[in-house]
Amino acid sequence: MKRSELFFSAILVPLDALMLFLAFYLAYLLRTRLEFIPVDYVWPLAQYLKFVVLTIPFWLLIFAVNGLYTIRNGQKGWEELSRVFIAVSASIAVVMVYIFLTRSFFFSRLIIIYSWVLAFILVVAIRLLVRFLQRYLFRFGIGLNRVMVLGENRVAQELISGVSHTPSLGMKVVSVLKNKMSKISDLEKVMEMKPADTLI
Repeated sequence: MKRSELFFSAILVPLDALMLFLAFYLAYLLRTRLEFIPVDYVWPLAQYLKFVVLTIPFWLLIFAVNGLYTIRNGQKGWEELSRVFIAVSASIAVVMVYIFLTRSFFFSRLIIIYSWVLAFILVVAIRLLVRFLQRYLFRFGIGLNRVMVLGENRVAQELISGVSHTPSLGMKVVSVLKNKMSKISDLEKVMEMKPADTLI
């Protein structure tokens, strides 16, 4: 597991927390500034934000349970999108259950709806930005997944060509071993000279 993969997975935690805070804050502003929809009662902003800060760790825990901080390993964009949707929806559901059980009426239902929509949009947006930055760095050889290819047949050659011509994959072939050299001792020697993250 490369340090770069760990970094980009770890940095999502504080970024998600920031986006969640921003989503709740914007939801509050939208609800209190839309004067054509009367507001019965809403907590003062400071008290409301204190509640938000206390709930964000539970959101992040639900995000982690849904696999949003694991190494991607080929995970497609739409799969991550669906995970974010499920995690945000589950987190909002927890907030609603808390409000019901504690009989708290400190903000309107519209704030909940706004928070749900904004949290989904902002979390997806920040993740797209991080993925874009990660792929951009690939062009400069930063954070690449170093690959050792075992074999020199047609499939291996197509794989090497595909990796070489597709920087967005984030992979770089560092060594190629022939089949007759595929002893454990040979692999260990090559790994010492040319360290690799993945063996194909």
